[in-house]
Amino acid sequence: PTGDVCVDPIRLAGTSGSETGNYGGSNAIEVPSGLSGGCYVASFDESDGRENIYAVELAAGDVLSATLSTAETDAHMFILSDCLDLNSCEKNLVPQGAGSLSFLAQQAGTYFIVVDSSFSVTTNSYTLDWEILTGLSCAPGEPYCQTPTTAAVCNDAGTGDAFTVTCSQGCQNGYCLPDVATSDT
Repeated sequence: PTGDVCVDPIRLAGTSGSETGNYGGSNAIEVPSGLSGGCYVASFDESDGRENIYAVELAAGDVLSATLSTAETDAHMFILSDCLDLNSCEKNLVPQGAGSLSFLAQQAGTYFIVVDSSFSVTTNSYTLDWEILTGLSCAPGEPYCQTPTTAAVCNDAGTGDAFTVTCSQGCQNGYCLPDVATSDT
């Protein structure tokens, strides 16, 4: 069925919409624990279940906003720029379960929203609400790396930074990396 595999995703058209589904697909993308691209997964088991894959076309500078509504507390949602490469994971929903995320596309292309679960069999359903915002310079309210050594949080309008901070050890995924030598006791 459409949405089960990367080569046949459910295509999202327009600038907003709502999709309903369940966790009953036949595919299983296994995201390893730790850091994969721009995503962090605490446990390899977070993405054990079946998923549905959605594709959306974004222009450079578009912000994709996605909200997952579900009773499944082990639900997982992530955005990939290349569905066949887990290191292309751009952003994921932390913690697991219902929630929202926003992602600023640096480059034009096809991006993939993957809705997953920790369990290979579950009867719960979900609703995925999505919207593409144009003309913004950053994803409203979201942290990001402005430079390799500067973390920033976008203002609520998506037009600039609410604040920035210099990261002595570098910035990754919108957060300053810790000084391991100083904090390791």
